Amino acid sequence: MESTFSGLEIGKRSLIAHRKGLNVISHNLANSSQEGYSRQRVIFSTIDPLYKPDISRVNQAGQLGQGSEISSVRRERDIHLDTRIVTEKGELAFWKGEQKNLRDIESIHNALGETNFQNNLDAFWASWQELSLRPDEPAVREELLQSSLLLTQDIRSKFVRFNDLRSEFNEKVQLHTSLINALATNISKLNYRIEASKAAGDNPNDLLDTRDKFIEQLSEITSVKISFKDNDELMVFVKGNILVQGSKANFLETIDDGQNDGMYSIRWQQTGENFDSDKGSLLADLNMRDVHLPKAITQLDTIAVNLSYNVNEVHRLGFNFYGREAGNFFRSYYPGSDSLGRFDITRDGSPDSRLLFRLSGANKIEAEAIVGTEGVITLRRKTENGFSTQNVVYRADDKIKDILDRINLSEDSVNAYINVAGKLSIKSRTDTDSYSFALPYLEDSGEFLVGIAGILEAPNISYNSQDAATPLRLFPGAEFERSPQVHASAWIDVEKNIISDSNRIAAKGGTEYIPNADQTKLAFGQGDGQIAQEISALRYNRSFYDTKATLNEYSINTVASLAAAIESINLEVEKFEAGLNNLLAIRQSISGVNIDEEMSNMISYQQGYRAGAQIVKVMDELLDTLLRMVS
Repeated sequence: MESTFSGLEIGKRSLIAHRKGLNVISHNLANSSQEGYSRQRVIFSTIDPLYKPDISRVNQAGQLGQGSEISSVRRERDIHLDTRIVTEKGELAFWKGEQKNLRDIESIHNALGETNFQNNLDAFWASWQELSLRPDEPAVREELLQSSLLLTQDIRSKFVRFNDLRSEFNEKVQLHTSLINALATNISKLNYRIEASKAAGDNPNDLLDTRDKFIEQLSEITSVKISFKDNDELMVFVKGNILVQGSKANFLETIDDGQNDGMYSIRWQQTGENFDSDKGSLLADLNMRDVHLPKAITQLDTIAVNLSYNVNEVHRLGFNFYGREAGNFFRSYYPGSDSLGRFDITRDGSPDSRLLFRLSGANKIEAEAIVGTEGVITLRRKTENGFSTQNVVYRADDKIKDILDRINLSEDSVNAYINVAGKLSIKSRTDTDSYSFALPYLEDSGEFLVGIAGILEAPNISYNSQDAATPLRLFPGAEFERSPQVHASAWIDVEKNIISDSNRIAAKGGTEYIPNADQTKLAFGQGDGQIAQEISALRYNRSFYDTKATLNEYSINTVASLAAAIESINLEVEKFEAGLNNLLAIRQSISGVNIDEEMSNMISYQQGYRAGAQIVKVMDELLDTLLRMVS
């Protein structure tokens, strides 16, 4: 029924609606610079008119309107666009993390610095070359000693920095885990508050914005998937595992992983299953800790092992300034292994492996010689799925160099070559087994590695790194060198007796010697620089590391491959930055606060408010006139 006060009520409703509209605009303007805020918009609707078509309808002209009200305050947001942004942020955070992390490794290499490793290595080889020309000059020996100390110090320093950086990233992994748990907790609590608000008929816009901001922060750590299938609860997934379901959160925990140098592994707290990160900065940091840094350390170890072992192999053949056997130039370090190379990898109290870096034959051989016999050399290495076996077949008309080429081209990562003494050496090229720098397996069905080269005791008698119980059955006079049991780049150094007296450096060569009273060997002659020349020549020897590169080339390729990887990652960063910026620009056009638009709406609401106030004023005057007439 129409009331005398209907006009007054309509004016009041107009005042209330436009005042709310002005409040919403004020809220938008106050948060216009806040990241993640979504512009809110009031939705005006007309109130149901009088005299709806029913049986109580008054028989007069209608329908009479009753003014307007705000039915809702809606935030401007595109859920599907938000989902794409969450995915892109995870991708971009991963590639940016990879970019930064590899640049950290590159900075440690300091390839463009004045005192980089390559310069130190070049100075080391040059010092040996100078010693070969002037073996009796003390100043030349001192210069070689100083360049050697500088080189080994550089290697050790790089190891320390890589190792310390790995420890830092291990702590970052734990920090990421704690942050994921904190964000999951916040999202679950917001889910509860949002659903409670919706149940009361409200639009919890600011709570939704806060939740979206937490989800995006989470996606930058580990890429997530959001599900809105159930209207009553939002779900957050990480690689198919539920992290948040409504008001409940599943948490992560870190434990020490004995299989990974005691580094933290992440697992689901409730199930104990391993947590598998999907993109994001966490995966980038895990890659840094478990892939990039171990690779960098292994490459450094490869340089240290091959440098020390190969220089020592030649140096031991020479004689020092005093005419005595020189021994090793670089120090040897074999903690945990006995004199036969047996080692307890599983740490159960008994040796379970025999870890040898190199086997050298007792007999001299020539590369062009015809082998004159046939057989099959068996190489084996341990893989993730068991063992991989390679067979190298040789025929009677093969030259020795042909057999060596086939061994070196195999996928077993061993290297065979004729050493300075003219004997066959077979060594580990890199980490090919359960422990770094150990020959995994060697067997010959024929006589090449037996009677010809003089390495194995008999045909079909194998050397197996996985069997420590079997006696080391080598050919009489064959020699072996144990594998280093810790990172060689951590301890590489010049022998202490050489540091104290550079005259102990070998420069003289030759095989002529006489037994001394104390059973040492004395060299004939003076001023022979043969050994120094042989060591200097190692600079150009491709059998130093493998048959594809010298040690210098390996070092250069290590830095070059890292630079190439960074360049490739830079392209990925640019690609995902461009994609994300485009999506954020679209969202800004939808959800961002446009100051000009808000000011325009403010003027409109202000005029509406004034009009409503005018209606109230006029209706008040009408009622006053009416009341005066009655009185």
